[in-house]
Amino acid sequence: TNDSSRWQEFKSLFQNRPLLFLVGIHALAWLAVQITPAIVPYFVNHYMDLDSTQTTQVILVIQGMALMGMFVWEPLSRRLGKRVVHWLGSSIWIVASINWLWLEPGQINQMYFLAATSGFGMASSYLVPPSMLPEVADWDELHTGKRREGLFWSLLLFLQKFILATGLFLVGNLLNQFGFAESVPGPVE
Repeated sequence: TNDSSRWQEFKSLFQNRPLLFLVGIHALAWLAVQITPAIVPYFVNHYMDLDSTQTTQVILVIQGMALMGMFVWEPLSRRLGKRVVHWLGSSIWIVASINWLWLEPGQINQMYFLAATSGFGMASSYLVPPSMLPEVADWDELHTGKRREGLFWSLLLFLQKFILATGLFLVGNLLNQFGFAESVPGPVE
């Protein structure tokens, strides 16, 4: 039956180890990519005690450096390989992100430096996992005789949307659990 063949097609995805690795890498990278800008406003406004203009600027620095970083990581990936570039970029991003924990209010220049460094490292996560999909599709064709890159792209895009929702849900729940109280403009009663 048609339903049976669809189920077999879906089940065969879980036998594709390169696809499973790619899905894992993509999911974890996108979870971090989504959580970073979600927590920046709380960090900048409530910990660093800066106004929302600074929040916008920090996010622009992160995303601007991520965009510029892709122009560095792409030629490096051709020279060094995607695996090395992803590990290098992720390591830079992780180290920069951990260093945010040691910032003190008033260390604005250091905050912008870490934002730029985080964005630069983050760029490898924007670039490398999606660029691995054609290789996964080729591997799959060698083993199944089918071209299913459309199915793979659909899976990654669905996963990306799911991870976005999950990341924002986690941030919201963690903020609530740690007692964050949203400030509401207006008179206090």
